[in-house]
Amino acid sequence: MEPYVYKPLDLSLDAIRILRLRPHYNINSEIQCELIEVYLGAAGVPYEAVSYTWGGTDKPLKIIVDACELHVTVNLYTALQYLQHADQERYLWIDAICINQDNNAERGHQVGQMRLVYENAERVLIWLGTGDFGTSDLFNYFKDIDDQELRALKTAHSEAQSFKPSSKLYSELQRIFSRLLARPWFRRVWILQEVATARSATVMCGHNTMSTRIFALIPTYIGLYAPRHCQAVLNIMPGHTRRWSGWGEKRDLHTLLRKFAASEATDERDRIFALLGISSDTYNSKVILPDYTKDIQYVIQEAWYFILFRKALYPPLQRFPRLSMNEFLNILDRLPQWTLDWSIKNGDQSMIRDLFDTVDYHACEKYNHQVICTAVARSGSCDDVFAFIVSHGKVQVNVVDDHGHTLLHRMIRTHRFSAAKALLNRKDISLNSVNLYGCTPLSEAIYGGNQSMVDLLLAHPRIDVNAGKGQRTPIGVAIIVGNEGIVRALLACRDIDLNRGGVRPLVEAVESGRCQILRQLLDSGLVDVKYCNDGGAAWLMAVENRQETILSILISDKSVEHVINEDWRLYLAKAILSSFTPAVKAIMRCKDVDISKFNLWEAWKEANGRKFVSKSRSIGPGQRKHPSPDVASGCVRG
Repeated sequence: MEPYVYKPLDLSLDAIRILRLRPHYNINSEIQCELIEVYLGAAGVPYEAVSYTWGGTDKPLKIIVDACELHVTVNLYTALQYLQHADQERYLWIDAICINQDNNAERGHQVGQMRLVYENAERVLIWLGTGDFGTSDLFNYFKDIDDQELRALKTAHSEAQSFKPSSKLYSELQRIFSRLLARPWFRRVWILQEVATARSATVMCGHNTMSTRIFALIPTYIGLYAPRHCQAVLNIMPGHTRRWSGWGEKRDLHTLLRKFAASEATDERDRIFALLGISSDTYNSKVILPDYTKDIQYVIQEAWYFILFRKALYPPLQRFPRLSMNEFLNILDRLPQWTLDWSIKNGDQSMIRDLFDTVDYHACEKYNHQVICTAVARSGSCDDVFAFIVSHGKVQVNVVDDHGHTLLHRMIRTHRFSAAKALLNRKDISLNSVNLYGCTPLSEAIYGGNQSMVDLLLAHPRIDVNAGKGQRTPIGVAIIVGNEGIVRALLACRDIDLNRGGVRPLVEAVESGRCQILRQLLDSGLVDVKYCNDGGAAWLMAVENRQETILSILISDKSVEHVINEDWRLYLAKAILSSFTPAVKAIMRCKDVDISKFNLWEAWKEANGRKFVSKSRSIGPGQRKHPSPDVASGCVRG
């Protein structure tokens, strides 16, 4: 017998083929049928559409079509055996037979109108496979509860209170139905469109049949929690579950691909093509169409681009990285964010611009606020890409990380001058933000010794040169790192205030051993030596650290000398007890010192009884209680 040869369909119209299945005398008789061409828009032959699984690509069995042989899969052959009537013809639409699978142009055309095929069918027949005693019991059990239980569920939208199976039967029904849900049909991607567009549908398992109105509610009856993917399929079956599930509320391509990502297909492209007909944003659009001349990468790229931009992919066609279908489906929950991150890392300015200007930014909002700044900072992307991103008003540049760092902190720490300059062009930039370590961006720039970055920040009209905490203020950091040029620049700022917030610049300079900076501070006249006793504390620290040069710088300043004069007994006692002769001599030269009125023991008690603020150790009763004889006698003789 000759192999069947398909006659071409008119692809300019809505033509389809319908299978006329002839009756059989017994289930094992040869399957005889014919293919006839009809048009969906015309009043044609009433037909039923079959929803089933191919069961593999091998086609070892044959049926007779128009007196010719056509090879089919085992699963399809079995389904046809059960679909045949004994005494009348049956008109069916079955994709594997009614579509010439070897003609890609026809496949694309037919897949594109498959939604209409199932919508126009009088009924969709869902073939789950052959049955057994368990499935027969299940179908028979639910055969007689239709009207009463449906009314109960329709009212309660929950389990039917009148249906209370025994615990043994309860468990058995759960086991049987779970086995049905594990059948391949529930994983096949094409069944989604076939079921979702059906006006009415019947589930077939061998010779047993049941309306989807009942079948979809069985888990509710028996208290079974169906797997997520299976429940999603049950929810779109014709009947009450479709109305209750909110199926019509949101079913754009992005949502459907996410919801049914676990679906399977022999051809990976069908995992996208099968959803185009039921997607609210593609089923009536020409922007993205099933086309089997496209390879899998093109299909993924096209869907990717459509989801983001709602338009057709344009050259260059390779706009995104090459991902497998599973990899693509796995990033759908964060597709705009993932694409933006990838574009930033690869410096794709065109894609970044498209994402910011075209994509519904609410989809990116959470990502933008939480991650984009650190993604940009870590990416090492070129500064012109960075400048474009941060210049976009939708990007919040002041979000902080776990350490309190803003994006400006990060750019300064990594010495990215152009990037920092781009940030400073933003009117809403948080210029004086203090991180968890007490540093402002200016303090960070000073830590890095970047004079050009410091000058850039100091030139900004909103810079606060006093912001920061303690030693982490700009002047405190400049003293610690010993940058005389930056100290000079800070002292020249009109708003600099060295006497606030617990800042003690003289103490910082002495502790760091910065002689020249100490001179700069004293010469500026901006330091109030009495604020937090900065002058006295600096003197004591120099004594304890035995810093003779610094002592001479301090005592040469009139304001510091005045502080020493006012409390000379205390300072002299500290100097003697520290056995530091240069300090003793320096105090002895002060004009108000009268050694005849000095009692070392009383001075020592007074010194140790007062809270004298110093950042270094203090001398207490546990330490040396008496000056060395040489120092003491030297003081008296002097």
